[in-house]
Amino acid sequence: MREIWKDIKGWEGLYKVSNMSNIKSLSRWVKTKNGSLRLTEDRLLNPVIGKIGYAIVGLCVDGKIKYCKLHRIVADAFIPNPENKPCVNHKNGIKSDNRISNLEWVTNKENTVHAIENNLVKLFKKGEGYWVGKKGVNHCNSKQVVQLSMDGKKEIAYWGSLGEIERELGLLHGNVGKACRNNIYSCGGYKWKYIN
Repeated sequence: MREIWKDIKGWEGLYKVSNMSNIKSLSRWVKTKNGSLRLTEDRLLNPVIGKIGYAIVGLCVDGKIKYCKLHRIVADAFIPNPENKPCVNHKNGIKSDNRISNLEWVTNKENTVHAIENNLVKLFKKGEGYWVGKKGVNHCNSKQVVQLSMDGKKEIAYWGSLGEIERELGLLHGNVGKACRNNIYSCGGYKWKYIN
């Protein structure tokens, strides 16, 4: 396959991404700490694997670094999103596999269903339902949450904390908390309720 490069949205003229999930910093003049200018050469960046398994790359302009998830950059550049879906899913469940063929745009709900159906989140039995996550269930300060269908009648999963919901599903924990407190109707296509 021939490697094709495209500008990274919002970083045009500074960085490019390829259809092989490579990131390139483009040649440009940069200001050094002492105020002089220095010409940098084109170079490939080496992504790192973040705490929750995603490949992350640091993009820098004017000395300010923004850390971005590689799968999101690749999808933005190469995968059409006509329905304007907010999430990028790894079809095979491997967060570091950022090939175009492994990525797809999904809704928060589709992302959640995919994670549960493919055992990508840990489920802990509790009564008739399940706890999802790693450590929140036993944490003294965590507020345990039940994920419900939109009509509020079906329990989908139990979560040990808002933080685990954010890490696993990509939903902002503050928005899930608002849904739990009934400040907003739903979040990510589900209703939410605190248990404790």
